[in-house]
Amino acid sequence: MKDNIYLCGFMGCGKSTVGRVLAQQLHCPFIDLDDLIVAKMGMRIPDIFQQKGESFFRNLEHFLLQDVSRGQRGSVIACGGGTLVFEANAQLAHCYGKIVLLNVPFSMCYDRIHSDPNRPIALSSTRKELLRLYRLRYKRYHDHADLVIPVLPKDTPEQIAERIRIE
Repeated sequence: MKDNIYLCGFMGCGKSTVGRVLAQQLHCPFIDLDDLIVAKMGMRIPDIFQQKGESFFRNLEHFLLQDVSRGQRGSVIACGGGTLVFEANAQLAHCYGKIVLLNVPFSMCYDRIHSDPNRPIALSSTRKELLRLYRLRYKRYHDHADLVIPVLPKDTPEQIAERIRIE
């Protein structure tokens, strides 16, 4: 595999979990963009949002995506929920690989994120606000995706990764 695979989707859709499994199946490196941000800053994401602001976070996210994309080939990269909403990030990912959307129903995502202390946007938003954000982001994810993988509640990360491999 020479190109990267960029996993995108809403918060809690399983990008990190599926990405780890997919990378194992493909025998290639796995990179979690959020983990890189935490390592670079030495801070948890909610702390970065609180102390530096979302704009700082998004700029750092773009810089690290650029760095990883140019420096890594043949990797599975789990993007943050907001990463590929931005046109510049989506274009960058297209230049270095394929964007795969994990199409997970909002209710599944919400169940996973609504009380997660590591998700500042989820913690500071109502269910209705998150649904509105989900709908807005979903259109952008779909517009940028090279491949859309439907995910159902019964699907295991291994099954989802296998579907990506087959496609």
